[in-house]
Amino acid sequence: RDFCLSRGLGDVYKRQIMVRHSSAVFAALLCSFSPALAQDSSPLFLVELNKATERSGACEIVMFARNGLSQGISNISLKFAVVDTAGQFNSMLSLPLGAMRDKDSKFASYTLQMPCADLSKIVINDVVSCTLKNAEGPSDLCSDQMEVNSREPDIEMAL
Repeated sequence: RDFCLSRGLGDVYKRQIMVRHSSAVFAALLCSFSPALAQDSSPLFLVELNKATERSGACEIVMFARNGLSQGISNISLKFAVVDTAGQFNSMLSLPLGAMRDKDSKFASYTLQMPCADLSKIVINDVVSCTLKNAEGPSDLCSDQMEVNSREPDIEMAL
């Protein structure tokens, strides 16, 4: 420090201190906002094609659902349409999940009478029922706050 000040380089020294201070403030702000950003990006009700496995010419699919609505669901049931690689309807599946607490997750598996290579898309055709805990009657919250995902790159999930 004395070397810089004695040589007329005090401005360089001051800039180094300001840069270090600015970097520390930026890092502190980034760390304080990161968890909030991660929470905002998570879906409220997720339905996911978790896995598709070939078994003797049939395709076993595993579906995953997670309730993140910040409230329990006393009953939820979905209907899926299965579409083949030619874009044609193949079959309709029901997924009765029943009651789900907040942050609850469930898996269900189905065996489709077709090879996995012939499966191109699973569409959530209908939210048959969605009743929130401590609410009277059905709610649109499940369908309004739903997001879909597929962990299988060749099979699309759609709303």
